[in-house]
Amino acid sequence: MIDLKEVEKFFLEAAAQTYAVGAPQTTITDLPKSKVLRYERGDWLYVDCYFSANGKSFGQTTIWFQGQPVWGMQYHGYWDDSDKRIIPFLIRHDYSGMALI
Repeated sequence: MIDLKEVEKFFLEAAAQTYAVGAPQTTITDLPKSKVLRYERGDWLYVDCYFSANGKSFGQTTIWFQGQPVWGMQYHGYWDDSDKRIIPFLIRHDYSGMALI
């Protein structure tokens, strides 16, 4: 069985190596204007696919272990570009309420 602490550790590592540092994004051809962040280490894979326009954003993050999805979340919201506190807050957010799927 997978330890939730290991999933959380990998999630935070992946976020720190992708979103938090402005890593290059790809897109999914069948999902126009999608933005995809991918991070892989050993048996672990993190994929965050999201869309944003007009101050709104929504997406899905999934974590796989040995080819099996073990954790996922969907999110949506809006932001105001004039408030420069938003992105730093999201980068530092506490994700300790995680649960396995």
